[in-house]
Amino acid sequence: MSVPTSPIAINEQFQLLYGALRFYQSSAFEFAIKTNGAFLVVIGWIVTSGKARDFLGTRDSIRTLGALLLAVCSVLYGVLTWRTYTAAADVAQQIALLNAVNPAIYHHAILMESSTMALIGANAGIAAICIVILLTVSAPTPAGPVAR
Repeated sequence: MSVPTSPIAINEQFQLLYGALRFYQSSAFEFAIKTNGAFLVVIGWIVTSGKARDFLGTRDSIRTLGALLLAVCSVLYGVLTWRTYTAAADVAQQIALLNAVNPAIYHHAILMESSTMALIGANAGIAAICIVILLTVSAPTPAGPVAR
């Protein structure tokens, strides 16, 4: 990347890069909320719906495919979130190369590696819980005579 020399060009480039940095940070957290929310909906559906448990309890192949799909989605989430982090890190480095402003001005907008790992870990944990719940759904027991 070539560093512009004109103060106006430097300011314009900073504004563009700073906007990108803020976008990467906000989109990473938004993506986490949406993805983890979807997993929580699946957990809630299985836990609260007797019909869902009856349906899933008698269909091993659907439970297995569902668990596989959830695992793939969690891995894809991790890959995409990490790519967002690396793109944000590249933008932060480009801003630093401009040497136009004090890093304290834009530091709050940098997507940190620790935050990225926390987002990925939380997603993996929620996905694992979802998969365990899905795989442990058992077939309904037939209603027998009521003992008096």
